Amino acid sequence: MSAPGQSRGGRPAVLSREKIIAAALAVIDADGLEALSMRKVGERLGVEAMSLYRHVPNKAAMLAAVVDHLAAQAAVRLPAATAWTDALLDFGHHYRQVLLAHPAAVPLLATHPVSPEVGAQLLGQILATVDLGETSLEDVQLAFQSVAVFTLGHALAQVGTPPGRREAPQQADAGYYDTWFETGLSALHRGFMAAHPTRHG
Repeated sequence: MSAPGQSRGGRPAVLSREKIIAAALAVIDADGLEALSMRKVGERLGVEAMSLYRHVPNKAAMLAAVVDHLAAQAAVRLPAATAWTDALLDFGHHYRQVLLAHPAAVPLLATHPVSPEVGAQLLGQILATVDLGETSLEDVQLAFQSVAVFTLGHALAQVGTPPGRREAPQQADAGYYDTWFETGLSALHRGFMAAHPTRHG
């Protein structure tokens, strides 16, 4: 058996927190959320599980890191002076793409919220270049949070497995879910434009 921090081939393993998070997400994508363990991640990286604890203290911390990692992928940067109400649409579409690319991880995001520090940082990145017009920053933040919650809930409805079904409805009913999402997102967009009509691009 190889020593902690050493690959099974005998070479010292070059580990990092980023590589561990990527491997954890790969395990979730391939085998499902229930299959994630320190041992599974170690196997994917070719190291003993004990090597991981130098970078991630436990499985709970690993799950939290995966959530923050996926949230970071949704923090799309927009062209300068984009009206914030238009940015809502771009954000919703991009976030949904991230979620549907990792369907097995969607329940994790639904039950493990992004850490407040990371959430504030990511939202700040999204809003860094948008035009707030005459709308307060607090109102814009609430609008983006509302779109994020809608998008996550919709993705969970699409990729989750309803009672009585063995598979998620994603593939067979993809067109239906696309239409449903666009209808809901458009309704949110129109609602925020109506609530803040002074400058919405």
